Amino acid sequence: MKTIKMLILSKSKFFSEALKFILHDLAEEVEVAGSWEEFRDLLKKKNHDIVVCDMSCVEDYAEKSVDNVKSLSPASKVLVFSFDPPGKHREFIRRIGADGYINRPLNPETVLDSVRALVDNSS
Repeated sequence: MKTIKMLILSKSKFFSEALKFILHDLAEEVEVAGSWEEFRDLLKKKNHDIVVCDMSCVEDYAEKSVDNVKSLSPASKVLVFSFDPPGKHREFIRRIGADGYINRPLNPETVLDSVRALVDNSS
């Protein structure tokens, strides 16, 4: 498996740190943004293989935010996470063009499997 660069958007320090810990062996680099503005600035500075977004940070303007992710970092895969079951957001996830979904609480194996699937599908 290739090494990957990731960017995480979450207002929750707990979830961003949990994701960093879970992914530290898989990712070459994991950056964290706590706001949409910081997130956008990091996207502009470098390419990321996978962008992980807390749905609570993007749901108010999701179509715009995912379009911005795709325009600022076209090769990035977008993975969103939320407490809600995936079925509740299936249409929303499809509409915004996200590449995957993780249900919270964050199960480390589920997170790793979701990221590996995105990496394997992009090879």
